[in-house]
Amino acid sequence: MLKYSTLFVVPSFNSGKGWNNKQRRILQQLAKDNVVNRIASNTAHAEQVTRIFEDGKKSNGANIGKYKNDSYKKLRAQKGRETGFINLRLSGALQIDYSNGLKTTKKDSQTQVVLLKSNRNAVIVEAQEKRFGDIFELTKEEVDLFINTTTRELQLLLG
Repeated sequence: MLKYSTLFVVPSFNSGKGWNNKQRRILQQLAKDNVVNRIASNTAHAEQVTRIFEDGKKSNGANIGKYKNDSYKKLRAQKGRETGFINLRLSGALQIDYSNGLKTTKKDSQTQVVLLKSNRNAVIVEAQEKRFGDIFELTKEEVDLFINTTTRELQLLLG
């Protein structure tokens, strides 16, 4: 299970310092609905999916790897897939599962996790990370995108 760190922290409403009534109500509703966190998580997740499945990059920015097996490269070429670098996309099943897997946990509504529906895809993710290193961890740029999106959304909502 891959988790997104929750960076959206709602300030204390008890003191009332620095918040007008409208802002206080908006923040309370946002905390309840988890809207900003979901928007920021979806934005960072989409960037991560592109990095892995289109650009073929690991979490550290390096290429995931190169295809060394000529028969596998030939199979990929026949399917119209990338052969110059590894991007974890052959049938598209893993990419679809991973792209659609971002969920809010039942235990903590502020935490977003990627849950894969297919056990086969979970095994593939684990095997690829064991083989190539961190692929599915958020990059610094993806975390920054999460933070910047959170900030922008709060500014838009609070005016």
